[in-house]
Parts: sequence; structure tokens; C-alpha cells
Amino acid sequence: MNRPRLFLSTVSEELRTARQAIAATVRTLGFDPVSQDDFSTGYGELRNWLRKQIDSCEGLIQLVGHGYGAEPPEVDPEYGRVSYTQFEFLYAGLRSKKTWVIVIGDGCRRDKPIDQLDLPREAGHPDPTGYQAERLKLQQDYIARLTRENHLRHSANNDTELQNIALRLRDELGELRKRTEGRIRRLTFAIVGILVGLVILGGGIWWLCTRVEKVGEVTEVKIRANLL
Repeated sequence: MNRPRLFLSTVSEELRTARQAIAATVRTLGFDPVSQDDFSTGYGELRNWLRKQIDSCEGLIQLVGHGYGAEPPEVDPEYGRVSYTQFEFLYAGLRSKKTWVIVIGDGCRRDKPIDQLDLPREAGHPDPTGYQAERLKLQQDYIARLTRENHLRHSANNDTELQNIALRLRDELGELRKRTEGRIRRLTFAIVGILVGLVILGGGIWWLCTRVEKVGEVTEVKIRANLL
């Protein structure tokens, strides 16, 4: 039986290491973690890949930091201007996936300092400070939205607290895994039942055709009997 999957969402340049730590805990709880780092550049547009992966997952855990991250080349028609990371959470909610949001405090380890996040990638940008400030503001607006909608129920001020939060999710994740495995078993039994039914139906049709063929055979005995 395939293990259920969980999507782990965060801005990689800021919190890749934290996400890897959560992924290790998720594996011990019986889930296979999936993240944007698994994206194959040969697949196509990133949002299409994200939709496919999130659809195949039972839930999503998002680590929210200061970084806004990369964004689609055009404004998303459903969610407006969002980063790919924000898109992941919003799409998971649209698909009624179970979601958990963990706010990462300043005491947690970061892969890049806050003052180096969301800078323009191209050299010689005319206004790197304004570029960065705009994106950091977009992330703060996103956090404010999560707060208004009561999604921010977990916060970690250091790495130990982050791991403890992941462990405290054990019961919720365990229940989610049980429901998923039960649904997979029911689906498997249904498919097996359909296949068995098709085999029985096919056998019955074969037997009936064989009988009809035998009844329809013209033999010398039958001809003599009809003449008499």
C-alpha cells in the first residue's frame, strides 16, 4: 500500500533546512513528504505541477517566515498577486485539504539572513531596496490575512520548539493517516470486487455462448430425427 503524502510548503531560500527537519519527522509518522524542491524543470509551468502534487496529498504543512519568495510571471487569475509558496496554501484550501501553518520566529535557524531575502536576482537592478521592500510587504500582508482567517495556530521561536510542534501534530497526522489508509483499502476492495464480477460475468457469457453453439450444431442424428 502506498504511503499517504503531505506537501511541505515554505520559501526555500529562507527555510529549506527547517523544512528538511519537518520532512524527517513526517516520515517517522508514516507520510511521504513532497515539496517544491521535487519540481522537475522539464515538467512545465510550476503552478500546474503544484496543483497536481497537492491534489495527490492528504494535507499541507506551511512554514511561514519573512520571505515572500519567487512569484509567477503574471498575476494569478484566482488569487491575485501571490508567490508560489502562498499559492500552495491557498490552492490546498480551495481543494479542502487539511492544512497546518507554523510561523517561524527569529530564533529559528534560517538559510539566508532576513536582510538578504527577496533581493532582485538580476545584477544592476535600478532599485534593489524598493524591490525587496515591496515583496517583504506582500509577505506581511499575507501573514495578516492568515491571522484574520485564524490559520496561525502554531509558532516556533527556536528550532527545538519547531520540532516539538511537529511532534505535537502526531495525533492529528495519525488520525489523518488512518482515514487515508481506510479509504485506500475500501477503494482497493471495490476494485477487486468489480474485477471479480467481470471475471464471473465473462465466464457466464462464455458458458452461454458455448451452450448456444452446441445447441445450434447440425448433426446427422438431428437431421434424421427431424425427418422422422
